[in-house]
Amino acid sequence: MPSDAVLARTPGAEVDPDDAAEHCYALTHRLSESDLRRRFAAFPVPSYRPTPAQTVFHADSRRDKPDVTVLNCGRRSGKSVGCAAEEVDRQQRDMVDKLRGRGRWEGDPHPTWERGQGRSPEPFLHYLSVAPTYPMLGPNKRAAQKMAGGLVSEGGIITSQTDQTWWYLGGIRRDWKSAERPERVGVGEGVDGISIDEAARVKPALWDDHAQPALADHGGWALIRSTPMGKASWFYRVWALGDPEAANDIAESTGEDIAVDPHARCFHWTTMDNTAVPRLIEWAERMKRRMPLAMWRRNFAASWAAFVGQCLEIGRAHV
Repeated sequence: MPSDAVLARTPGAEVDPDDAAEHCYALTHRLSESDLRRRFAAFPVPSYRPTPAQTVFHADSRRDKPDVTVLNCGRRSGKSVGCAAEEVDRQQRDMVDKLRGRGRWEGDPHPTWERGQGRSPEPFLHYLSVAPTYPMLGPNKRAAQKMAGGLVSEGGIITSQTDQTWWYLGGIRRDWKSAERPERVGVGEGVDGISIDEAARVKPALWDDHAQPALADHGGWALIRSTPMGKASWFYRVWALGDPEAANDIAESTGEDIAVDPHARCFHWTTMDNTAVPRLIEWAERMKRRMPLAMWRRNFAASWAAFVGQCLEIGRAHV
């Protein structure tokens, strides 16, 4: 069995995409389960120091293990970094649970990653990360790269990378997709988890018709986050799954009855909750004096009601 030094000499980003699964399989099977767990236990990276808001988010998620987690956050509030750390932690927990037959795999352990009958090994676990456009995936990729420590050759847990697919030790595959064509997200395969960034900016069909059904095969989890864009969006509706007050608000305004889901959890952060960025609070307060108040409340305070009863003209668009 090789040491970490042997793993560190392996290639990563330059692996042929057609060989990525095989490459990940070979590296994973050089490690025992205890070695694999030890490798993952070092991440998220020690340099990650969660803010108080992020600490509550991680602790509650570990305790409650929700199916659906919704974060309504201000700009620069730390949602991308916090969610990247959470995703690494959830991947590790899912991997151990599946190996040992716990949680979603209760009574059905998979003590090793088997090749299966296909030409290339199927993922042991499969996740999707989605943003409104491909360029908007950039911050999430950078955060994910940091939280996973980079490639195996750099001491991390990522075995290979392309623009659209990353493989991690343990047989974990993460696909990066744009929401511009919702019908191409989650079609034809089940996934173990999905992460949707800036959800208020994507079409409702992404969640209801494509992403959510893809979670049914394995009882997968969803991590949905955004800065709000008012209440007339599917993002507010999914927020209401974990917020009785929002569910009542929707019922009163539209007549739609949304049942609060005990397996959904909601978190709200403002920009001012991000204590990790020096002077961020000061600059946000300065901007409050330079921006329309409704716009400031939406972007920095993550207020749902920022434009209620108002007509704010931005160019030719009315919100």
